[in-house]
Amino acid sequence: MYDRIIRYFQVELGVKYIRDYPPMIIHSVPTPDLVFSEADRNATVKALSDSVKLLERDGADFIVITCLSLHSFHAKLQRLTKIPIIDFSKIIANHCQVPVFLRHFSRYCLGAIP
Repeated sequence: MYDRIIRYFQVELGVKYIRDYPPMIIHSVPTPDLVFSEADRNATVKALSDSVKLLERDGADFIVITCLSLHSFHAKLQRLTKIPIIDFSKIIANHCQVPVFLRHFSRYCLGAIP
């Protein structure tokens, strides 16, 4: 993820020098690989909640969760902070072009695996 962010600044914005990059925090949160049980779910919510509080305390302007599977916790996490937590799954859904033969459906599912 870090490499993609840096490459975006270099290619799209023409950034060449360290002083030209914005300050950023990338906080990787260890969570259970898959949430199978209530214990896994609770451990995941706790880890993500602690991370949200840490980022808020450190002055983050916004939070992005890049793991699509963890977006099931978006609403719960957003209630913990006034900092916007970007719903990455909605951004992806807005950019997906729906094939003509599927346009009569009102709901779609975007699957993700770690």
